[in-house]
Amino acid sequence: MGCGARGWITTRSATVAGDVRRDADWTEVVVNYITLADTKEIQILARRLGHDGGDDPISGRAYYRLKSVREFRRANPGAVPDLTVNAAKRSDGTVTLMVVNTNFDADIATTIVVNGWQPGDDSRAVAWSLVGPTPWATNVGTKPEVQLVETPIHRAADGWQITLPRHSLTAVEIHP
Repeated sequence: MGCGARGWITTRSATVAGDVRRDADWTEVVVNYITLADTKEIQILARRLGHDGGDDPISGRAYYRLKSVREFRRANPGAVPDLTVNAAKRSDGTVTLMVVNTNFDADIATTIVVNGWQPGDDSRAVAWSLVGPTPWATNVGTKPEVQLVETPIHRAADGWQITLPRHSLTAVEIHP
């Protein structure tokens, strides 16, 4: 079982491995535990429950060996692991993007390229980002934490260069 170091009672965040019963040899147990965003430490606890998961006592010996703990990253078939993008092209040729930077710690500089289309001399782009001090910030309460800011975007040879703020949602409009 893995959980945040603050414990189950405080966070209600944990994971439990599958059932291991009456094994005479080593049984490997692998657990993927995805922490809460503000977790600083984890605890790894080995527990045996009574018969059928009850509190009744059990007897015998159990040996535990921690083989490894490593950062778990979900599989990502895309080229930029921290960006999620939705795009649409309007009838007037304007391309609109909604880009989420899921990286909690870093701004991401990237180039937006529209396949089969080069920016013309009159082409222009604008971008706005929804940002806050933390990914879970809100404007509920007396002090607004989340704001909409214009984000600089510049023409590149084959598209548009932009730096997406950490943990942000950015809307981009590219006008032909």
